[in-house]
Amino acid sequence: MNQLPQRVVNSEGQKIELDPKALGSGGEGSVHSIVGSSDYHNHVAKIYHEKERTLNRYNKINYLIDHRPDLKDGYSVIFPEEPIFSGSVDPNNFVGFIMKKAKGEVDLTSLCTLKPSMKLDAHWHHKFDRVSSAGMFNRARLCYNIAAAFSQIHRTKHFVFVDIKPENIRITSDGQVSIIDLDSVQVVEDGKLLFSAEKHTGEYSPGEMGQLDFKTDTIPETWDRFSLGVIFYKLMFGLHPFTGTCREPYHNMVSNEQKIEAGLFPQGIRVQYFDVIPEPHVHFDNLPKLLQRLFIRCFDGGHYNPVLRPSAYEWCQVLSAVSQDEYIPRTSTAVKKKAY
Repeated sequence: MNQLPQRVVNSEGQKIELDPKALGSGGEGSVHSIVGSSDYHNHVAKIYHEKERTLNRYNKINYLIDHRPDLKDGYSVIFPEEPIFSGSVDPNNFVGFIMKKAKGEVDLTSLCTLKPSMKLDAHWHHKFDRVSSAGMFNRARLCYNIAAAFSQIHRTKHFVFVDIKPENIRITSDGQVSIIDLDSVQVVEDGKLLFSAEKHTGEYSPGEMGQLDFKTDTIPETWDRFSLGVIFYKLMFGLHPFTGTCREPYHNMVSNEQKIEAGLFPQGIRVQYFDVIPEPHVHFDNLPKLLQRLFIRCFDGGHYNPVLRPSAYEWCQVLSAVSQDEYIPRTSTAVKKKAY
């Protein structure tokens, strides 16, 4: 459990009261409600664990505050807004920051499994069912909103997220999104690495993760393109795009990370190396052809040439161009199992 400082102050030295019960916690710190202050309505505070309260982190947070882009929806990407301190305003007393409270009742993991989370009510289950054209279209619109949020940030050419995953995307039942964990991003300026990413997650990282050190190397934006593709595939089909059992010479590759590094995408040119392909992959054929091509470029062509992966902006363009009736219902006889 993260130990809260006895006295927390904002950048003006004014005391801030925090609810000791965390709204959420992770490896870097915990998030707390701000109580009894109208100045911070709809805002929360992130308090870092002691080992994370470094001068480099303080400088990074200030950079993020000073370089917040002008977003169409201020809640779509949650940036730090103000540093906070223990006792008095001093960089050596830095403990965290204030940010907007993210929209969304749940995070995206609730819709990325084969069946929606049982924590969601019937409205969610009906709206985002994978059997009907309407349900798949609603999932695609959610993909669009996620892509639009990331596109705004990528256009600045300052930020690469590196650790994009469903846990860092909050969602509402009407498809609004809030991207969180912005303090972990990589920051570049004029091609120079200013602040490295804090972490990455293997199953959302591209094949080149074995050649790049996210702590010291400048990670290209094409890394994020792969991560977005994985999230969209899981959202549409309920499983990781590299899920499957391979035959020789890849029969010992059991983890998604291993298959990612080998470029073993079941819908791609290396399909002959799969012995068992889980049934949900079959529904790939139900997707509009334009979306199928984006996934194939992301995981197949992009394995050999990362710039071929579709950008967040291109996902927006294609997703907005596809109508609901182009999503084939799963009950249709048009779905055929491929002869693997």
